[in-house]
Amino acid sequence: MARSSQSRKVLVISLFTIIFSLVNSGILFIYLENTNHYPEFLTKIGRLRAAIQRTAKLASNGRDYQMHAAVVDTYFSDLESGKGMKAFRTPSIAVRIDELKKAWLEIWDACERYRTSGSSADRAGIIDSSERYINIARELSDDAQMVSENAKYILIWLGVMIAINALIILTAVWWLKTMVTDRLEHSATHDQLTGIYNRRIFEQFLENEINICSRQYKEGYRSSLIMFDIDRFKAINDTKGHGAGDMVLKKLSATVQGVIRKSDIFARFGGEEFILIVSGNNARHAMLSAEKLRTTIERTSFFDDVTITASFGITELHEKDAVAAALERADKALYAAKEHGRNQTMRLD
Repeated sequence: MARSSQSRKVLVISLFTIIFSLVNSGILFIYLENTNHYPEFLTKIGRLRAAIQRTAKLASNGRDYQMHAAVVDTYFSDLESGKGMKAFRTPSIAVRIDELKKAWLEIWDACERYRTSGSSADRAGIIDSSERYINIARELSDDAQMVSENAKYILIWLGVMIAINALIILTAVWWLKTMVTDRLEHSATHDQLTGIYNRRIFEQFLENEINICSRQYKEGYRSSLIMFDIDRFKAINDTKGHGAGDMVLKKLSATVQGVIRKSDIFARFGGEEFILIVSGNNARHAMLSAEKLRTTIERTSFFDDVTITASFGITELHEKDAVAAALERADKALYAAKEHGRNQTMRLD
C-alpha cells in the first residue's frame, strides 16, 4: 500500500511538472517568436525618425516634402501593424507611440504653415516640433531597448525552469522505472500471499549456502535446514474457509519472522509448508531453534481463539551436498514427525 501511494504521488508530481513544463515551453516559444522581431522594431523606429527629420529639413528649406511625408505615414502604419509590435505592446511604449504621432502632426502642421506663409516664426516652429519629436523618439528607443533586455532575462528564467522541469521528469521516470523493476523482482522472488521468499529463490539461496559449507566444512562451519508444515491445515480451510486459511498463513509467517534471526532465510515452500536455512548452526542448534518456533506457534492465537500446531523436520547440510538431497532429507524428517503424532520435531542426518 505504501508503494502504491508513493507511485500515485510520483505520477501526480510528474503530470503537474509536465503540464508546467509545457506552459513554460509555450511562453518560451512566444518570447522567442517575439524576440526575433526586436531588431526589426528598433530598425523601424530608426527609419521613422530619419524620415521625419528629412521631411522637417526639406520643409524648413522650402523644398518639396510631400513624398517624404507619405513615407512617414507608411512607416507609422507598418510600425503599429507589423509583427515586431507584438513584443512591445506595453503601456509605456503605447504611450510613447501616441506621443510620437502627436509630435509628427505638430511637425506636419508647422510644415504646412511655413509652406503657406514662409515666415521665420513658422520655420522656427518646424525646428521646435522636430526637437520635441527627437526627444520622444529617443525615449521610445530607450523603452524598447529596456523591453528587449528584460525579455532576455525572462528567456533565461524560462530556460532554467524548463531545464529543472526536465530534470524532475527524468528523475520521476527513473524512480518509476526503478520501482517497477523492484516490484517485478520482488514478485519473482517473494510469495504473493505472505510476502516471504518463494521456493524458486529459496533453492538458489540453498545452493549458495551449500557451496559456503563445502568450502568451510573442514574449518567446522555448519548450516541446517528446518522444514515445517501446519498440522491439519485442510480442516481449517474446510471449516473456516480459505480466507481464514490465508489469514493463518500470513500470521504464521509474521510470527516466525519475529522469532528467527535476520540472517536466517525463511520461505514458503508450498501450500502450508515452510522452510528455513539456519546458517552457521549445526543440527543440534537447529533443533533448539525449531523447538522454539514450534512452541511459539502452539501458543499463538490466530483468530477466534483458534490455535494451530506444526511438525518440524531438521537436517544438517553435508560437505558437497546437493539441493535435492538436502531437501529430501528435511522432507523425510518432517514426514517422520507427522508419523509420530505431529506437533514435534524430528532430525535426519
